[in-house]
Amino acid sequence: MTHAKTLAASFLTGLALITVAAMPITAAGTGGDTCQLTVSPTSGGSRIVAVYQGAAVNSGQWHLRLTAPGADIDQSGDFTAQRGEILTLSEIELGSGPARVNAPVNARLTVTVGRRKLICPVIAGPIHL
Repeated sequence: MTHAKTLAASFLTGLALITVAAMPITAAGTGGDTCQLTVSPTSGGSRIVAVYQGAAVNSGQWHLRLTAPGADIDQSGDFTAQRGEILTLSEIELGSGPARVNAPVNARLTVTVGRRKLICPVIAGPIHL
């Protein structure tokens, strides 16, 4: 069964409010694999980290799409993971300049392992795998 939801998280960083909104997501964890996109406040804005953990030795591809005022990021790549290894796929720092005050940041991380495609949840705060 696929569980879909939308997450919006807001962070007060200095005087700027950063809002992170995700596309609808499905629960990660298919076949024991997990992934997530974490968003944490920093002293100068927000830190966004894409992570993956496999239940077995495997390889696959990932794709991260992030848009925000002044930022249009499209990253992807291949990975190989050992059983239980937590891989950092990408790290992005967004500043909290005037263009980003109360502006939405849209982010979506997908991971493909074999024929399985995970649409990873967006989590406010530290990595929880």
